[in-house]
Amino acid sequence: APCGRATCGATASLLRVPICSSFAALGCDCTGCCVVAPSPPPPAQCAAACLDSTCGALDLVLTCDQTSRLGCDCDGCCSQHSPYTPPPAPLPPAPPFPSPTHRDDSPPHAPPSTPGCSAPCGKSTCAATATLLQISACSEFEALGCDCVGCCATPSPP
Repeated sequence: APCGRATCGATASLLRVPICSSFAALGCDCTGCCVVAPSPPPPAQCAAACLDSTCGALDLVLTCDQTSRLGCDCDGCCSQHSPYTPPPAPLPPAPPFPSPTHRDDSPPHAPPSTPGCSAPCGKSTCAATATLLQISACSEFEALGCDCVGCCATPSPP
């Protein structure tokens, strides 16, 4: 393929490591004649255990402050920025949650699809956080600083 006044192959021979971004900087599309630069490995702290997961997995959903609230040491792995963007339209109403047979000691389950579940929680939504951390009680969301009313179970009176 052409690249400036030469071909991609000729330009590649001039470059010691023909990385695609170098060709792109020259305005050339040399796909097939170049290599994509490898991504740097994640920091070692991303492999640290946090709950039943790792800091790296939780960093996709939670902020640094939230992993710290959970008692995890994810310094060096977590990032504060939030890739969350709200959904374009609210979801239709779902049946009431929790079901009459729900007990606080029952196993966690996927949250219902309600507008409360699409609310932001950390870097994601209440639904994604509930699924990843397997939580359903409103108090668990509140401990993370999330307002997931409508997506969480309030404790039944004793």
